[in-house]
Amino acid sequence: HKETHNENNEFGNILPDLTCVYGKFFKDILIKNGSYPENKISVIGNPNFYNLDEKKLVLDNLNIRNKYNFETNNIVLIPLSNFQLSNSEDNFDYLLLKFLYENLKNLKNVSILIRSHPASPISVNTLNQLFPKNKFNLSKYSLLEDLFASDLVVTTMSTVGLDATIMEKPTIFVNTTQDQNLLGEFQKHMIESGVALVSNKANLISYINNYFKGGWKIDSSKQKDFLEYFFNSNKEIDLIKLISNHIK
Repeated sequence: HKETHNENNEFGNILPDLTCVYGKFFKDILIKNGSYPENKISVIGNPNFYNLDEKKLVLDNLNIRNKYNFETNNIVLIPLSNFQLSNSEDNFDYLLLKFLYENLKNLKNVSILIRSHPASPISVNTLNQLFPKNKFNLSKYSLLEDLFASDLVVTTMSTVGLDATIMEKPTIFVNTTQDQNLLGEFQKHMIESGVALVSNKANLISYINNYFKGGWKIDSSKQKDFLEYFFNSNKEIDLIKLISNHIK
């Protein structure tokens, strides 16, 4: 949307009268990189996480962990980034799962919960073919439920890491190959704010074990600032009123 419609560019992309974004981070991108007029953008937070405290109470009553029947108390969520999981050496998710599969015995009291990419669900049969006799758990519930049931998110580059911050769950981004830097802008912001770490495969096991031993503490003040910048946290917007006022 860099070529937006204006008086100097009649054939540019026509913008909507109102564009709603989660937080100021996304608004800044559209203004600085997308040539959006500031008065056509409204920050509304993520409606999926409105009334979050009430939703947490409901989730607590659902006993998600008991339904999964995990063998341990510490749960790591692995949201997949690739559209297709295959045993290709350039498939980042496969390399991550292969490493965990081979080193699961070195994790202390940890269960792995795998969440497919929504565009390409994977089956238990696929997991068993790629990783025979694995002890992975495959997601059966919604993202909100999986985040609530988990303690820590480990991923190559999934945006679920960003969603995890709203649920106050930290993330480890794993570089499974030294040839490419997978980190984008939001991952870099997460790391700078202390709500995420970046690791290579060599350090991953020690990072996970260290977290569950209490060796990694998130600065609550930095976390609050991050959530306000990315998700307009603790501010719920009346969307009907917003739209009505805009079209008058």
